[in-house]
Amino acid sequence: LPSAAGDVRRRVRFVPFKIDDADAFGVLAVAEEPLWEAPAGLLDDSADAASLHERIQRLRNRFRKLYHIDRLLGDHPAMWRVREQVAVAAGSRASVLIIGPSGSGREHVARAIQTSDSQAANAPLVPLACALVGTELLRSTVAALLRRESSTGPPADQADLPSLISAAAGRIRFLSTARARLVDLAAQGKFLTLAAHQLSTLTIELPSLRERRGDLPLLAQLFLERANARGSKQVSGFEEEALDLLAAYPWTRDLDELEQIVGEAHAACAGAIVSATDLPASLRLAQDALARPRREEETIVLD
Repeated sequence: LPSAAGDVRRRVRFVPFKIDDADAFGVLAVAEEPLWEAPAGLLDDSADAASLHERIQRLRNRFRKLYHIDRLLGDHPAMWRVREQVAVAAGSRASVLIIGPSGSGREHVARAIQTSDSQAANAPLVPLACALVGTELLRSTVAALLRRESSTGPPADQADLPSLISAAAGRIRFLSTARARLVDLAAQGKFLTLAAHQLSTLTIELPSLRERRGDLPLLAQLFLERANARGSKQVSGFEEEALDLLAAYPWTRDLDELEQIVGEAHAACAGAIVSATDLPASLRLAQDALARPRREEETIVLD
């Protein structure tokens, strides 16, 4: 819904009713309080270190019940949806599939669900790499189970999954991570259809950092403050040119890579603010490469 402050998302409840002595009926729509409001651009004048720090604290306070909420911070609509889905999943015992690129925080989301689940918060979460373990190890677990990269499991283990999930109902909760929807892989013949549906009762899809570059200044400030907390050096924020370099980078390893690069910049920074020269050379080389597009290869036609 448009508003003076920008786009606003609201939850709407629909209540059906019938008009007495008539064949007509209607629906009453009740708009509740806003779930999120689209913020102003993050790279404008308001994106200084102090305002970013204030927003980090505000978001932390609002979602402080979730495990290590930091990696779920962000103003992108997709991240608000993820946080809502995590809250729903925490109140359910259904199987959850968490989709996203490597480094986007999929296991972090699984742990947020586990520790927010009142029925299983004190039970252990057992992470298992599906490419390395079989169903015998799965059967030995007694608490929530995190299946890393579910799509990489051997076909024989996939065949055992439906019976295992059914037998473990109420005793083991399955949380799974994958880079693509399991039902899509099943449609391509790459995953067992029944197991795909059993593991995907609830599906949470994490956007890549490339899809939500507007959150990058906030996340960079977050990781910078984490680096401050680990030692005696205190760096307050980033120069605009440094943020521009971060925004132009492709982020193939997503949030993991951002945290690593910010940590390197923090170590290299000699002043109070991270400058472009404090960032690793790989960022500047990436920007130079983007400024010089690859030359198209000439095709040689042979007889």
